[in-house]
Parts: sequence; C-alpha cells; structure tokens
Amino acid sequence: MTEAVSKRRQCPAGTWISMALVLLSMLVLVDWTNSGEAKPLWMFFLPILFGLIGGGIALAKRAYLWAVISIAFGVLSLQIMNVVITLLQGP
Repeated sequence: MTEAVSKRRQCPAGTWISMALVLLSMLVLVDWTNSGEAKPLWMFFLPILFGLIGGGIALAKRAYLWAVISIAFGVLSLQIMNVVITLLQGP
C-alpha cells in the first residue's frame, strides 16, 4: 500500500515539462528590448494552455494535487507577471 501512496504523490514528468514551458512562454512575453512592440494575443494564452496540459497529464496519472498545482501555476503566473512588470516598469 505504501508504494501506491508514494506513486500518487510523485509529480509526473509531463507535468514538470509543462510547468517549465509555462516559465519559458512567460519569458518570451517579456519585452526585453523595451521596444514597446505588442505581442500577438495568442501568446498570452500559452502559459494557461501549458498549465492545463500539465494538469491533464497529472489527472491521467491520478496525481490530483499536482494537477491543481499545475493548473494554478499556469493560470496565476500570467497575472503575477503582469503585476510585477507593471510595478517595475510602470503602466
């Protein structure tokens, strides 16, 4: 029984990869050159999409806590990034 419990608590590799893709897609969204050029609208959905994909992978592996963490990471990271950039660079 302890093997089954420990297996459920492990984060699936696909979930880790999707959370890394969330971070990578957020780094792409940042205007590093300060050019003010607008990013395409579809790029703002990438962190959310990767979070949902990671949550789906975790749900398939019955790692429910990791599913919630991955989905929340994908959804909340975009809002947190926007707040931090606004505070650092101004509106």
